[in-house]
Amino acid sequence: MVSKTSAPWRRFIPRLAAVGGLTAALSGCFSAPYTRGTVYELFPVAPRPTDASYRVGSSRVHFVEENGGPGRIVFIHGSPGDWQGWAPLMRNPQLRSQAAMLAPDRPGWGRSDYGHVVPGLEAQAELLRPLLGEGTRRTLLVAHSYGGAVALRMALDHPQAVSGLLLVAPALSPELERPSWYERLAGMFPARLLLPERLTLSLKELANLPQDLGRLRRLLPGLQVPVVVIQGEDDGQVDPRTADFAERELPPRFTKVIRVSGQGHWILWTDQALIVSEILSMLRTMATDFPASGPDSAYHAISF
Repeated sequence: MVSKTSAPWRRFIPRLAAVGGLTAALSGCFSAPYTRGTVYELFPVAPRPTDASYRVGSSRVHFVEENGGPGRIVFIHGSPGDWQGWAPLMRNPQLRSQAAMLAPDRPGWGRSDYGHVVPGLEAQAELLRPLLGEGTRRTLLVAHSYGGAVALRMALDHPQAVSGLLLVAPALSPELERPSWYERLAGMFPARLLLPERLTLSLKELANLPQDLGRLRRLLPGLQVPVVVIQGEDDGQVDPRTADFAERELPPRFTKVIRVSGQGHWILWTDQALIVSEILSMLRTMATDFPASGPDSAYHAISF
């Protein structure tokens, strides 16, 4: 016989089991397969990137910087994430020979005021603006997942400072980025109390993403930089139909979409040969040192 005091708790067992399963599922979805560590752990052999930071108002943005060839690359991670996910590319000798590379912790992640996430693409883009630098050397933005939307906003807001975009499994479509049932459940009590902190922060950061992407969509006809979109056809986080959205909504003259069968959301790490090849191709075909004197003069040789 079940006592009266124990009976109420039995009703919660299925709910707790569901929350436990949800936590495990979300952890798998949001756990990118890269090694984390210090600069010395990730770069055991010199040369190594240097740590740096800057402030915009009360916000601190941490980044690492690797000196290199004449080009300039800024990497932008997804949600959740940190600069360390870009370490394999920053160690690549081919990329080192072609470009200086910078990788920030986006606001609210890593050492950039961890925990204080900044929802909103426009705000994110403004906080990362100093990474684009000054002067005549323009920047290639390489971004993954949610970082792709941030990079796109940066290019729209500062076309004179951006030479091109390489977007890997990017979150772009307002319709396809609506929260799934399990993401909505994860934001409810008691699920949100049991989720790992990184997942809770990510869900908070992404809460207004469909609305942000809706506003971004209206600006896309004015995009003034060439774009390469790489999309895995087995992606379980960013809908593979995002590739169709990119072909339909981005200016076709400057847009190249690559669909990769058998690859998922982590294609950034599972097919790095493709990523490196596309970065090198963009660096070769773009005038990365072209003066910031207007978009049209920079594009005669780089339409796809």
